[in-house]
Amino acid sequence: MSILVVSLAIVSFLLPGCAGTRPHPLPFAQAEANRSNERGVEAARRGDKAAAVSAFEKAYRGYAAVEHYPGMVTALLNIARVSTNQGDFAAARKALAKARYMIDFVPSLAAEFSFEQAKLLLRDGKAAEALPWGERALTLADEAARGRTTNLVADIACRLGNRERAISLAVTGLELSKRAKDRQETANAQRLLAELALEGGEMPMAASRFHEALSLDKELAASSKIAIDLEGLARVAEKAGERKKAVDFWERAANASLAGADPASATASLARIAEIHEQEGDFASAAKIRTLIADITKNSQETPAK
Repeated sequence: MSILVVSLAIVSFLLPGCAGTRPHPLPFAQAEANRSNERGVEAARRGDKAAAVSAFEKAYRGYAAVEHYPGMVTALLNIARVSTNQGDFAAARKALAKARYMIDFVPSLAAEFSFEQAKLLLRDGKAAEALPWGERALTLADEAARGRTTNLVADIACRLGNRERAISLAVTGLELSKRAKDRQETANAQRLLAELALEGGEMPMAASRFHEALSLDKELAASSKIAIDLEGLARVAEKAGERKKAVDFWERAANASLAGADPASATASLARIAEIHEQEGDFASAAKIRTLIADITKNSQETPAK
């Protein structure tokens, strides 16, 4: 199964009436909505997702008060993106459902809307439904968005079992992302190509691609992606019969997940270590790992996520 972590790209378009010379002052509600949207963008950039969603919701209400469709769709797309990043997929679906009724009035945002639809459908395991939205997004994408959109369509192709097309698109996505100096999307493309190499039994290539992604994700201090890269390297080591190396990678992946406040992923990595110990007959080490898993699970249940 391919892994693709899509970048959180907040929509901060120059909306009509946001800047420049105007013959008439903006309605108060629209001017305040503009400010709320920008506050949301800033909150998302600093990682305060709750504040970002709140600001975007306020922006939506302001734009809706004056029936300003570009602003309304922009706010909804931003709500969808931040909500997806938070794991609140129901809120993301709700925002996109609202935007769908307005997108015909805002053709300039059709590519972004299609991208979000494809991404969410893919996340829901509906690759066949995601494909036409991804294709549409790719057709409409501007130069800045072509790398991430190509990566997304590559991932859809991979999920549908179209390996050759997935590889071709991922290579193109890698080239586009490097050209744009987009380290996040370059890492995404490398990770997807690593998964495809792993599926094809190309162990050296898979390891090389995962290491490339890992290097970039470390530069970006992206703990969740670092964990995914290390998990990939652990699976490569296992397939190569290098169990000791695999355990090391699984341990590092667990630590990265814990650093990123993702106890579920951490315990999954630790569970794999316990299984390896058990397969080797080292039941004492396996028992210690399972005790650690229980402790992490208990602590995560006692400490509500922020």
